[in-house]
Amino acid sequence: MARVPNETQKMQQRAQSRPTLSIGLPVYNGERLLAASLDSLLAQDFEDFEIVICDNASTDSTRLICENYLALDKRVRYVRNAENIGVFANYDRVLRLAKAPLFKWAACGDLCASDFLTACTTVLFDRPEVVLVSPQTLFFADRPEHAELHLEPFCDQQSDDPLLRFENILHNLSLNNIMNGVIRREALLRTGLNRAFSGSDQKMMAELALHGKFVQIQRPLFYRRLKITPTRV
Repeated sequence: MARVPNETQKMQQRAQSRPTLSIGLPVYNGERLLAASLDSLLAQDFEDFEIVICDNASTDSTRLICENYLALDKRVRYVRNAENIGVFANYDRVLRLAKAPLFKWAACGDLCASDFLTACTTVLFDRPEVVLVSPQTLFFADRPEHAELHLEPFCDQQSDDPLLRFENILHNLSLNNIMNGVIRREALLRTGLNRAFSGSDQKMMAELALHGKFVQIQRPLFYRRLKITPTRV
């Protein structure tokens, strides 16, 4: 007779099956840019992650592209909304679908250097007081090799005073790239997440700063594509 696992063994099995990091990719009609973004993520030298794609009822070939990647790599998960729930709700949904203790949002069209995840997770593994790690950002239009460095003030928030961290982020709402870093999921869930108004993501980052420090990797590892359309993901 086969041995039935006890509760402790079941918990250990579930823990072993859970990845270290979840990458949440909300997408709507991303057929033109989606494959390049997925290739960039799957080429990371840190490999213990899942990619959770939340398709916001796309009307193009996004579903087919996702199904192809499902067959190529077991780390890819695909969920399709029955109807378009809007950009804010889709960003929140992909976070709630994630399994791992570390989380990263990935926008369709953006790219990451192959050591993006390694650089960010190394800091989080070593420093429990840090809740977000993000690298410097490069902006590009069509070709990443023509990207230009974009320096943001106050990305590095390592004060021991949570109110000072909160004020620094709140008073510098041009910091709209740091949410693309790697974040402790539990801390992120303690914020109000994305609200349905302009600049919601920046205020979410200010809330997150109350729960821990931010570290900026002093290397440009994130490539943000400009003028992505359509905007409803």
